[in-house]
Amino acid sequence: MEDLIPPKKFKSAIARSKYEMNLAEFPFAILSTRVPKETEVLEYQDTIVGKNGQEILRHWKVYPHSKYGFPSPSTQATLFELF
Repeated sequence: MEDLIPPKKFKSAIARSKYEMNLAEFPFAILSTRVPKETEVLEYQDTIVGKNGQEILRHWKVYPHSKYGFPSPSTQATLFELF
């Protein structure tokens, strides 16, 4: 009967995709434990092509919490696991 069980061929999807959110278009956390003091906002901007070929400017800003600062790598890992 043991011969009928196929060997495990694939690694866990979690292990392969652990850092997938680092490549997300809209960053929400700083991936370093040391944030430069002069950092006031995380900002991302790009242009995409919308309906009828119209260019659309996208602008994303993340501000730090007054008490806790910017989201950290552990915050990002937690949110990734929840998603």
